[in-house]
This record gives sequence, C-alpha cells and structure tokens, in this order.
Amino acid sequence: QGQGGPNMGRAGPGGQGAMPGMMPGNIPQSNPSANFSHNAGNRNSESRNPAGDDNGGDGGSMIGPSIPEGSDGGNKSGMEGLVPTQDPILAAAWGGWVMTPDGQMTRQPIVYTRSVLYPPNPNATAPTLRDKPPGCRTVFIGGVPEKADEDVIRDVFEKCGPIQTIRINKKNFAHIRYMNEAPVDQAVLLSGWRIKVDNCSDLPYTSKLHVDYAQARDDQQAYERMQTQIERDERMQRRMILDMNRPPSPPSKPTFSNREAQRLTEELKTEENYENAAETLVFWLATGECNKNNSILFFNMIQAALTHVKKLASEKHDYEEQLKALKQQWRIKLDMTTLQFSKIETVLSSCTVQKVWDHFTKAQRKNITGWKTQFQEAKSDFDRKKALPPDSSDEDDNESAAAVSLAPPKSKKAKKGNSAIQPMDHDSLKAATENWIKRQSEGRAMSEDTTTPMDEDSSEAARTTSAEAEVMRTELAEKNKKIELLQQTLQGLQTQLLELHQKGNSTAKEEQKAKETSPPLPGNDPKLVAILSTYMMAHPYALSTNTIWQHVNTIDSTFSTEKVKEVLENYPDCFQKDANKKWKFVAF
Repeated sequence: QGQGGPNMGRAGPGGQGAMPGMMPGNIPQSNPSANFSHNAGNRNSESRNPAGDDNGGDGGSMIGPSIPEGSDGGNKSGMEGLVPTQDPILAAAWGGWVMTPDGQMTRQPIVYTRSVLYPPNPNATAPTLRDKPPGCRTVFIGGVPEKADEDVIRDVFEKCGPIQTIRINKKNFAHIRYMNEAPVDQAVLLSGWRIKVDNCSDLPYTSKLHVDYAQARDDQQAYERMQTQIERDERMQRRMILDMNRPPSPPSKPTFSNREAQRLTEELKTEENYENAAETLVFWLATGECNKNNSILFFNMIQAALTHVKKLASEKHDYEEQLKALKQQWRIKLDMTTLQFSKIETVLSSCTVQKVWDHFTKAQRKNITGWKTQFQEAKSDFDRKKALPPDSSDEDDNESAAAVSLAPPKSKKAKKGNSAIQPMDHDSLKAATENWIKRQSEGRAMSEDTTTPMDEDSSEAARTTSAEAEVMRTELAEKNKKIELLQQTLQGLQTQLLELHQKGNSTAKEEQKAKETSPPLPGNDPKLVAILSTYMMAHPYALSTNTIWQHVNTIDSTFSTEKVKEVLENYPDCFQKDANKKWKFVAF
C-alpha cells in the first residue's frame, strides 16, 4: 500500500504533490484527535521558513495534534488523548495528505503509540536516496532522538513489515533488517519526517529522520545465495528437460566370456531370445573378441544362429503355398461374380426387348430403368476394382521386364562425356495407337454381327462409344502436335549445344596457340616481374621507385634501382606511372 502515492521516486515521501486521479476511498481519513490550523498566520510562517526548519510545531508553523492543556512537553502525558492513525504506512505513502471530514485535502501527522511523525515543510528540499543494492533488506535510520529506544523505533518501522533485527548506535543512528525485501521500499518513504517521542518538542525527544538503503554484508550474501539457488534450480530444470527429450540409451552388451558364450549359444537356438542374442554376437565380432583361442566357441555360436535357416525356408514355402491357394480362391470368386454380372445383364437386356417392354406399365418401366442404372454403376465399379492381389515374384519380374524395355539402347560409338539426346519414338507410339483403334473397331463389328438388333438404350450406348472414340482421336492428334513441337525444340537445343561446344574448342585452341606463340621474358625479368606484381598488388596506394627497390632488395639484392625502373617501364600492361611519378599495378 505504501508504494502507490504521488510522492514516489528517489526523493521519498516528503515532497510536494497532490493526489490526481485517485479514488477518495483509497485516501487515508483524517485523525479526529488532531487539531488543524489553517489560518493565514500559520501559512505565512511556513512560507517564511523555506529551509525545512520544522521545530515540531513551535511558533505555529506545523500542522498536527496539539498538546493537551495542563501537560508538560517533556512528560509522557503528551500522548494523552491522541488516537493512533489507523494505517500509518498508507498515510506516509501519500506524503501525509489526508481527507478531512469536510472533503478538503490537507497534510496530517502520523500518530503512533509512543511517538508522532510530522510531515516535512512543503517548501523544504526533498531528501535524496542512494541506489538500492540488490537484495537489500536493511535500512539506515539517521537522526534518531536520544530518548528514542528500541520500542519506539520498532513501533514506527514495524508497520512496514516484520523486522528481523534492530541495531541502535549511541551516535543517534540505527539499522533495521527486515525479514524480506518488500518493507524496505515502504520504510524509506518516512525519510525527511520529524519524529517526536511522546509528542514532546524538546531536543532530546525530537529529531528529523533520514531513512536510506543500507549496503549490508548479510543482505549481499543472502542475495548471492538466493541467486545461486535460482541458477541451480534452472540448471536442474534444464537437465530434467534434456533427460526427458533424450532418446533412451541402448541396452548394454554383456562382456565376452566362455560362460556367456555358452549361454548365448543356447539362446541362439530359441526363437524368443534369438534377436537379442544375434545382436550380441554381431557386437562381439565387431569389437574383435574372436581370436585363435576362442574361435571354436564363435564357430558354435554361428552354427547355432544358422540352425533357423531351414526352418525359415520351410515356413516361407508354406506361406507361398497358402498365398497360391488364396489367389486361386480369389480367381474362382472373381469368375463367379463376373458370371453373375453377365446373367443379370442378359436378364435386363431381355426385358427391354420391344415386344416384352410394351406389356409393362409406366411405373414398372421406371423401376426397371432405375435397376438398369444401378446395375451399370455397380458393374463399372467392379470392373475398375477387379484385380488380383499383388505378388512379390510377379512384381519383380514385371519391374525387371519394364526396366529392360525402357532402358535406352547404348550406342557403340558413344563416347564418355558426349552423350547425345535421344529423340522420342513418335512413330512407334502412333503405330500402337492406330492398332488399338483398329482392334476396338473390329470388336464392335463382331459384337454387332453376333447380337440381336439393339433397342433404344443399346443404340444410345453405341453413339456414346463413338463419341468417346472421336474425343480420344482429337486428344491423340493434340498430343501428336505437342510431341512434334517438343522434338523440334530438342533438335534446336542440340544444335545450340553443338555450336557452343565448337566455339569453346576453338577458343581453347586460340588461347593455347597464343600461349605457344608468345615470346618468353628475357633474363631475370620473370622473377623481378613476379616480385613486383606480388608486392604492388597487395599495396593499396601508388609507390615510388625507391620504395619498390627497397622491397626487392630485401628479397634479392642483385637487382639495382636502374633494373627495377627499366622493368617497370618495359611492361606498361602491368605497371603504370601516375602524375606524381609513382607506380601502380594495373594488370587486373
């Protein structure tokens, strides 16, 4: 509650400020035992004392509870008749601003059991606070009155939170260490307030408090321990998460021994433990456990592992026989279903003959037509899904045959790295399409010769078939055009590739010829040109002839300055002189 007032910040609660934007229900109410003075004389006296010399009400400048009549300021009777403030910390947080019964905002002292805290002068300089140390739980209290004992200090500051220890020094200051960190921020709000023990204005009983953060070794050690514990908990949590997400470790393999080898031999003969035993045997063989001394044991284990071969072969044979029987049953069921579909189709065709169709009523004809539609849908679905279960051996044979048929023929004259692009076999595809259309037309002609004259439904089906054939021919023609266009494109690409290849060969030959015909550099010029090029290429700026010669001299002292200058001038394609008579490397 003591951290929400308008006087928050590093200056403590003693500064000026109103209470904007706060609800009246959150404002501390006025103390009925406090007598307020609002006359002009008191305000003038406050304005004449801007330095904050608040004498506890002497001269009428302070607002607060007055001493009852007949009591002496130095006696303890100064607290008689005063009612303690209901929420002292809330009142301190608001800087002493409270609401009077008539709704006016004014500052009011805070009344405790054995003391009274008076707010600082409105014109006084706000007290400053040091930076709060991390984990601070101790506050420094300066300006403690001589007559203030531990009970008075505890009565004032225990309202902020539970106190662990109080240490009072004879030099009028004290240290309070709280049980946690939160009360420290509330306690520093009382900095700048004047305390009056027993509401007495004498010097031993009154003083101006200065509350600030204290840098205690115990707080620092406790904070470091807490941070260490937090880091340890975070590490443990991360480790737990990693352990949860880490895949399980593989089971450990037993160490090789003669006894383990005999046990493994027995496990290899059983079906229950064969998998784990085989993995162990492979592990021993991979780690080099087999040697000349124990080769007999490994031979026995390998022999035991191979005892399952005959059994597996016999089981595979039995499974293949069962598969063949199931495929035979599937074929029989498929033939029976096909025969039933043909019988049903015969019945429907017979009932749609004209001389039979005329005897049915309109409703009966409608039902027969619906049944015929359902039959056509069921038959088309059956024909689409009619297939034998896949056989692994048949699939392998089909895949190998397809691979052989689809593999392009290898040319004997083809060279490595110069494979030509094979054009698509358009003629064979066109011939196969024509043969398929021819077979379809022959089948339709044979069916027309062997069957009775078609009724209205059969003629409609024939027209639909012919329309589908026309559509297929149109699609085939479009595909032929696309194939021809692709062939032309491929031929153009082949031509371009050949031209590029020929150009590349000619360019390489010209470069090789130029290299062969270029005359070699005379004398020691190649070495000097190499040294100069390497040095000047790495240097960002132009260089003088003397600088270049100094570098050359460090490598080979046989070259003179005149030789270096001669080489720089003889090869203008590599070295160029600027306006300042300095050389640059311009070969690149």
